[in-house]
Amino acid sequence: MASLPVDDCDGIIHDVDHSSDEVDFGTAVIHLSRDADIPPKYFLHKIFSPMMDDMSSYQRCSERPPKLKLLHKDWGHNVSKILEGPGVLALVALEKLPLDEHHAMRVYQYITDRLKHRKCEILRWDITHLLLYFHIAADYENLGQLFLDGKLDDCEGFKVIRIEPCVLTNPPRCMVEIEMPINTGDLLRTSMIPIITPFSSALTHVTIRETGCDNNSDHSEDGMPPSKHRKVDRSVPSVGVTMMFTGQMQRRAVKSAKCLASAPWEMYSLPEAVTKVVDYDTQYFHNVEQDMPMWAVKTGCPMSGIRMSLFVRERSNFDTMDQFYRNITGLTPFERDLNNSDVRYATFTLSPKAEFTLVHYPGVNARSLENVSLYFRVNSPSKAIGAEKVSDDHWQLKDFEGNRVVLFLPTV
Repeated sequence: MASLPVDDCDGIIHDVDHSSDEVDFGTAVIHLSRDADIPPKYFLHKIFSPMMDDMSSYQRCSERPPKLKLLHKDWGHNVSKILEGPGVLALVALEKLPLDEHHAMRVYQYITDRLKHRKCEILRWDITHLLLYFHIAADYENLGQLFLDGKLDDCEGFKVIRIEPCVLTNPPRCMVEIEMPINTGDLLRTSMIPIITPFSSALTHVTIRETGCDNNSDHSEDGMPPSKHRKVDRSVPSVGVTMMFTGQMQRRAVKSAKCLASAPWEMYSLPEAVTKVVDYDTQYFHNVEQDMPMWAVKTGCPMSGIRMSLFVRERSNFDTMDQFYRNITGLTPFERDLNNSDVRYATFTLSPKAEFTLVHYPGVNARSLENVSLYFRVNSPSKAIGAEKVSDDHWQLKDFEGNRVVLFLPTV
């Protein structure tokens, strides 16, 4: 997971429509990451060694991490501005004396002298780390080789103990990640641009992740394509994304809805039992060719914003699901249990522009998607107790109805 390093964690959501302006599809941004682009990390691995006083020694190792290390965009002390474009950010961990700017620059100079002609720039530092930028991955890996060869054990009195690839990010409190097979991420992002651009020119709440292997999920175990199953059981994705437009943004809302009304998207109508008691001014759409979150356009809102929704299949599970997400978010939601109705929902206000909503609509057959995850930013690793550790700052678990949830904690 990573998001766009914008100043506002909620990205750039349009509030006003200038009718004379045409929508510029070239400015639409939805983040795409690729597992194949993650370079190795280098570290000291503690091993049992009976010949040593403390019965242990350290072996220099390298491995490809499942996730990039997350650094908040405001981390550390700036030395030079953030560089945009391709390259690798390396977080270099040091031990011995605490760093200050003078020592940070001396360690940086020591490293660059040994890298020779390879291009490297120091961006930031804190008391135990340097943040270096490499224009090409090969130069980053050359630094890793110096570490493996033991040539970074005494960098002006400091010892390099770990080098890991990272990303500067300013993520929202909740986001949806869509996993795609290798070599398909660009195609999906391109197809989403006309849908997203009328609403946002930097959408941080949805990201695309291209996995490192080919996904052979075009057919289920019985050989039937997923789209055929969806038409038979009338199921819809359990995760939804709603773009909420103000009345002034009606023209742009129409543009997004028009794109969603064409193949491979189809409009989804809520059951009559729901529409009798709920009036949302919301149009829902689902993709009939591939597993994607439900997408929706809501109009007439007092302010523009985004809603991540989770459809609860069974009403009897609602309270359990509600408590699960209370524990994760640390928030008390606004709840509504409509009289004489099986409709239930709970809205967690994440920011002035973003919310997460649990909803149970009778007659809506929601299915969990294996390639879609809900990400929640947490403020303490204690929130991840009982979850599977994916990396140093990512943990994974499933809720009561099998939806995949990932907790993450950026370093600040």
